[in-house]
Amino acid sequence: MKKVLGRLNIGNDTVIAVDDPCEELRSGSVVLDENGKQYVILSIGTNCGNNVDRNITNILIEGVFQSEKIFLSKEIREEENCDNTDR
Repeated sequence: MKKVLGRLNIGNDTVIAVDDPCEELRSGSVVLDENGKQYVILSIGTNCGNNVDRNITNILIEGVFQSEKIFLSKEIREEENCDNTDR
């Protein structure tokens, strides 16, 4: 799970700023919001230059993204498996 720091709608798509370097994400990857809705990553950008926070990643997502958290589809499956073992 990654925390969404901010959102900017661009047409029918959304750029989100995420508090993580997100090195495992690629264009075409699928991510999910808190409700499990899937979104496709169109592009990923990182901050560069002097005195910037390199742990923030900007992600262009297909569609309007409203969630405060973003999940990798792998993370959702792992959380579901953890929930099942606790019962």
